[in-house]
Amino acid sequence: MLHAKVGDRVERGQPYADIHVAGKPADADAIAMVRDAFRWSARRVPRRRLILGRIASR
Repeated sequence: MLHAKVGDRVERGQPYADIHVAGKPADADAIAMVRDAFRWSARRVPRRRLILGRIASR
């Protein structure tokens, strides 16, 4: 579960994601993948649109 999106301000120590694991050795790999998916910046980053477009039906 993500608690932060692109452009959100996150303070040091503030949780930005919850990862639910089963207690298996491979869980460390999943945790590392989530951790590595984030990049941190001291400067403000513009937010991204959540909806990029719509597909219309005929």
